[in-house]
Formats: sequence, structure tokens, C-alpha cells
Amino acid sequence: MSQTKSNTRLLTETAIMAALSIVLSYIVVFRMPQGGSVSLVLVPLIFLSLRRGPLWGCAAGVICGVVQLMFGGSFLNPIQVLFDYVLSFGTVGLCGFFARPFQAAADNREHGKIFWYSLAASFVGGFMAYVNNVISGIVFYGEYTPKGQSVFAYSTIYNATYMIPEALAAMLVVWLLADRVPKLFVPNK
Repeated sequence: MSQTKSNTRLLTETAIMAALSIVLSYIVVFRMPQGGSVSLVLVPLIFLSLRRGPLWGCAAGVICGVVQLMFGGSFLNPIQVLFDYVLSFGTVGLCGFFARPFQAAADNREHGKIFWYSLAASFVGGFMAYVNNVISGIVFYGEYTPKGQSVFAYSTIYNATYMIPEALAAMLVVWLLADRVPKLFVPNK
């Protein structure tokens, strides 16, 4: 495949996964009162990261975060936007560091390894989003902490209530996809 076709394919896959992530973010299982929700927003970002690596996963995440901000996000200041949107979604792509061993396991249909790499990648992706949300909660939303509680503890617990289910749901979907249709994750197949 020529370099131009390859680049076009990468850009197209990235755009499609970012768009799918945005669409899935609107299909909400439950929404927290002060922001945050459980959806399948992480699935396309983790999928792309495991298929194409961290650079493309991070790019799709940044696109997703910026578009989410444009269509209904809350804006306090540029640093809050950076943590709640750009970094929160962008750093999900770091799970792409598992791409090579994950693809090898998928290519060889090693079901146990597929499960563990799906779990590890989803944990990393979800954890990165979680960390950015916790930081934002501490720095920008600390005033909403109930009286007498630690801002750190409140932000940590509050963000865990939706990020843990979201990461687990992503792990389940990615694992099922990889276990049933492993060739989806191996770009040259």
C-alpha cells in the first residue's frame, strides 16, 4: 500500500473512531449530578489505540474531547478545559502502548492474553481519564465539596463512581470484540 493511501486510511480510521466515540457519549446509562456519566465513549478510543497505537488513539481522544466541549461542555477557564476535555480523552490513547502484544495475541487467537491485554489497556485508558478528572475536580470544582470533607477524597470518590463502571464496560466490549473478531485489531489482516 502506498504511503499516501496508508496515511489516508489512518486519518480516516482516526476520524471515524473519534466520531463514534462522540456519538456513544450521548448514549448515557446514568449521569452524575455535578458532571460525568457512564457511556461507551472509551470503547472506540481504546479500540483505535490497540489497533493503531498510542499516537492515533491520543489524536482521536483529543478530537473527541474538543468536540464534546463544543457541543455542551462546561467552560470555566482554559486550564479546566485542558484537564476535563483535551487531556481526559486524549490520554486514553496511552493504552495503545499495549497494541503490539495485544495484536500478537489477537493474531494467534490467544484468548487468555487477549483478555488480560484488554483488561490492562482499558485500565490504563480509564485510569488516565480518571486522573485528569480528579485533578480538575480538586482544582476547579473544590467549592462543591460537602462541608467537612476532604476535597481530594471527594473528587477521588465522586469521579470513581462513573469512571470505574465506564472503564469496566469498555473493557468488556473491547475484550468481546477482540475475542470474537480478532482480525479487527490487526491492521494488515
